[in-house]
Amino acid sequence: AAAYNSSDLNQLMSSGSCAYGDLSGADLSNLDLTGTNLTGSNLTGARLIKTKLAGAVFDKAVLTKTVLTNAELANASFKAAQLNYTNFSGSDLKTADFTFSNCDLQFSVFYLTNLQEATLDSSNCLEADLTQANLSYAWLYNTNLHGAVLVYANLFNAKMNNANLSNANLTGATLSQALLQNANLNNAMLDKAVLD
Repeated sequence: AAAYNSSDLNQLMSSGSCAYGDLSGADLSNLDLTGTNLTGSNLTGARLIKTKLAGAVFDKAVLTKTVLTNAELANASFKAAQLNYTNFSGSDLKTADFTFSNCDLQFSVFYLTNLQEATLDSSNCLEADLTQANLSYAWLYNTNLHGAVLVYANLFNAKMNNANLSNANLTGATLSQALLQNANLNNAMLDKAVLD
């Protein structure tokens, strides 16, 4: 059963924004919500498959177990959002902003996701799945990637100074020109990784 507040959903549909609303469990797939303001909203378990959300604002929103697959999220803002177990597979998150420490991306899935030039500084990506993700030119300073899966990920020129990559799986990953000063690579798997 859907748990969302119908008046909040109506507000989103009529005005294109719904800050601090309850949209948990709502199906917002295939909609054009470009630039929408969802600051502080509860989108737990919501479905936004193939939704157009470029430039959308999800700051301080709760997106636990939200499905955002194959969505257009370029330049979206997720500052201080809760994104545990969120599925972004196949989505375009180019230049998206996940900063303001404590952005929580634990166990989230970014399979085949475009995160080129995205900002994830100080984010918690504990055991996140970034298999074949494009993280070229991404900002990952102080990011926790402990146990993350980065198999065949593109980290070309990624900024990962002080990042925690301990126990991460970087098999086949491209790390050419990546900045890794003071990064923790203890027990990281680097088989077939491209380092130069």
